Amino acid sequence: GSAGGYLVPMQFEQTVIDLRETYGTFRTYCRLIPMGSDSMTIPRRAGGLTAYFPGENGEITASDKSWEQVQLTAKKMAALSRLSTELAEDAIISIADDLASEMAYAFAQKEDDCGWNGTGASSYGLITGVRPRIIDGTHTASAKDAASAHDTFAEIDAADLATCMAA
Repeated sequence: GSAGGYLVPMQFEQTVIDLRETYGTFRTYCRLIPMGSDSMTIPRRAGGLTAYFPGENGEITASDKSWEQVQLTAKKMAALSRLSTELAEDAIISIADDLASEMAYAFAQKEDDCGWNGTGASSYGLITGVRPRIIDGTHTASAKDAASAHDTFAEIDAADLATCMAA
């Protein structure tokens, strides 16, 4: 420093390194439905046709497709951050652009959390996600017990493994 180092300006990069997981996966796998109002009712397939193997000159069994309705309700999501004029004017990076990107990330993260994990609680916007709909509350729907005397790893046998595979 005192030998001349203070005369060399510090170098700053004009971007911020932002390492985080990729979010926005739920929206990728969902059907997006534009809504003109706060709520909307749409038809949904409830059941479909059944295919059969009729015998020679046998009668083909009839089946019917069925529908039901689903109520969609728009949810309002928001993020707020305050930014001083001085910081916005003096920062070497565009703080407004960085905050807009951060808000988009926050929205995608919340959308993923609600869509995949939502329990219907208010913290999830009353949304029930995919995981709670397909996995039971204790997450043990596919858990199977080994034979009663098989209580250590060494005692697990082919029959126990077959039971597990069948689940």
